[in-house]
Amino acid sequence: MKEKILTSNKWAICVCLMLLWTSAFSQSDGYYIHLNNSNLDRTVLTANFATEINKDELIYTRIEHRFEGLNSESKTVSWLTKLIKSKKDGTILKSVLVESDSLQLFDLNVYRFNDFIILNGIARSETVNYFISIVYDLDLTQLSTEIFPYVKTSYFEYTSLGSAMVKYTNERMYLVYESDAKYFIYDNEGKVEKTGTLRNPKNNNNAFNLQEYAIDPKTGDILGYGWPSSYRFDKDFNFKSYKFQDNRNTFDTQNWNKIYSGYEYIASDQYLGWGRCSYRDTVKKEIVMGLSLAIFNSDLEPVENISFIDFNLEESSDVSCRTTGGLFKGTDGYYTFGEAVPIIPGENGHVQSSYFFVNKYDFELNTVWQRKFIFRKDYRYLQLHAELTTDNAILIAGENWDISKATHWPYHIGGHIINLGTDGNFYTLGTNKDQSGIVFSVMENPVQQNFSIIKNSDDPKNYEVKIFDIQGRQMRSSDRWVLGQLGIDVSAMIAGTYIYTIGDGKRIVHSGKFIKI
Repeated sequence: MKEKILTSNKWAICVCLMLLWTSAFSQSDGYYIHLNNSNLDRTVLTANFATEINKDELIYTRIEHRFEGLNSESKTVSWLTKLIKSKKDGTILKSVLVESDSLQLFDLNVYRFNDFIILNGIARSETVNYFISIVYDLDLTQLSTEIFPYVKTSYFEYTSLGSAMVKYTNERMYLVYESDAKYFIYDNEGKVEKTGTLRNPKNNNNAFNLQEYAIDPKTGDILGYGWPSSYRFDKDFNFKSYKFQDNRNTFDTQNWNKIYSGYEYIASDQYLGWGRCSYRDTVKKEIVMGLSLAIFNSDLEPVENISFIDFNLEESSDVSCRTTGGLFKGTDGYYTFGEAVPIIPGENGHVQSSYFFVNKYDFELNTVWQRKFIFRKDYRYLQLHAELTTDNAILIAGENWDISKATHWPYHIGGHIINLGTDGNFYTLGTNKDQSGIVFSVMENPVQQNFSIIKNSDDPKNYEVKIFDIQGRQMRSSDRWVLGQLGIDVSAMIAGTYIYTIGDGKRIVHSGKFIKI
């Protein structure tokens, strides 16, 4: 009888873990594809684009940037861009090398417009540099290539274009290079309809750079800002007017430094902007940098603050997602994404782990939720692309640095594609919140030595963490929290996928999964 009871209990545990396993994988909890650089000599491996093409598959880029020497200041030797179609678990279905018959390709920016993948960047022969536009369909079949003369207007080397900004309407895609005063207008078939250089006829027809822009949905006019002026163009980028703006204040103490890529139109000539601003801390008597969401007028002047994240960012924080910005209009509200590194007193010159910021607002601009977490300890993330998926999850692509190995350039640099899930929480690498409001963060995943969890709460409970294999066998457990952190040695466990649970003695308050390598 005792044996039957034990067997029954074992089956009950297995059933519970099977249900837990299904729950962990069935929720929209995001995914992570890491591009490692292990054998590519003098090559930085990264990604600058990702888009989901159905519920199971996505397309992303794999970029191999090879240098002549062994530091980031070395001359560029080659720049290979590959388009990858894969499943969300990382299984590659198709890989295509982007190439031109007679030209060498560099620094290609990649976008999705309707059912086209559009690449735009620099191509060169032995003596001449060009802009090139290459279009693929979602099966990664190349459809067209267009080449345009490149007249350099900035100090950047030809193999680096600097920041590019993209905006969409139903009929067109607009692409503007911030540092080169160059713009491209694409039609809805993926063809370049017009290209040119931004010039101000009121100022000796000089070329000028836009740092951010918006599109008026009523007139089609393009509104732009490039310090120290705001501009207005018609829908074909023909100049209409400009207005001098010496200081972009929302309040007496707060200045806008940068709106990331563009704005979202809300109503009555008002635009929503998300970016970096600074204010003077009158107590500490210093300038503090933070992230902010605000309403702007049709001259792109800030008129009302909605939200400010007081974080004191490093100037080098790459919170803009470079080309696409971090502000998106979803089906149920507005979403913002940013990445930043904090200024820590006494740590000048030392690179810190990146923090991710993911926020949601309803259409009345009330805060629904805000997330702040270290995505992966000892990693610095540079986001090169972000977009909102059809189920309102933020999908990002970029490069990351293992800052614990920063002297081993370039092998500490890799690429990543990350889906943060529909509620802004990545359940295996990011922040996890149970129903009672306690927030937990897994510090690293995949795991080699130590499985570590941070309890981002003042809750004094010693929650017990248990680790199970996929057969439901308990492998490890611990309830020893030190200063809000718990670690479990998993170095002796075999490689594979494991489930962890966090319980308070009465119930499981959180669960997730991790990979042991």
